[in-house]
Amino acid sequence: MHNPLGATYSALALFRQKYGLAEPYLVLRRPDMRYGLRYHGEQIPISSNRAFLKGEQDADGQFKLEVSFQYLPQDIRGTLHAHLALDRWLKERKIGKLIFDVASENLGEHIVAQAKDGYHQIGLTKMGVDRNHAVVDHNCRVIDIANLYIAGSCVFPTSGQANPTLPAVAFAVRLAEHLVTEIRRQSTPATLSMSSRVEPKVALPLSVPRSMC
Repeated sequence: MHNPLGATYSALALFRQKYGLAEPYLVLRRPDMRYGLRYHGEQIPISSNRAFLKGEQDADGQFKLEVSFQYLPQDIRGTLHAHLALDRWLKERKIGKLIFDVASENLGEHIVAQAKDGYHQIGLTKMGVDRNHAVVDHNCRVIDIANLYIAGSCVFPTSGQANPTLPAVAFAVRLAEHLVTEIRRQSTPATLSMSSRVEPKVALPLSVPRSMC
């Protein structure tokens, strides 16, 4: 055996999948036919979910970030209704059912207790038409600054489904093509000089939609 530690780790991982997580697995069929269920969901954007720069600085001299984040009741209800709909579908076709860890009256609280992950938080500089509802325009240019552009999942108006890498790359390619076109259109790249920068008069907090995954 070339890598005994790696083989041992893989065996333990398979054991955990079968008896710990109880995930469906082709080569790990459980005798009781009971498996864990994982789900991904899109969170509804909330304007109160924002990021603020604090006056306090860290050890490196960078201003600290304060994040205001919460879920809407609709997020919890939507997740619950999706599970109940799947349970009905399985039962109607007599192919299975969902077994919940808590009583039906406590399912909402149970969902809230599990909604703790921090993956794929996007929308910090979301795209729109004016600075009251967005940070960048349709060309990913910061609305208040003429020569600053942003590409990435942070410009998404809504979170969508994980993982957001492909559309983020698509936005970056689109932005690159737009900048090349703009530079070629003008005789000199004046719009990219520091002299054209417009400073915003008031720094406003930015909305932070987020996805659950």
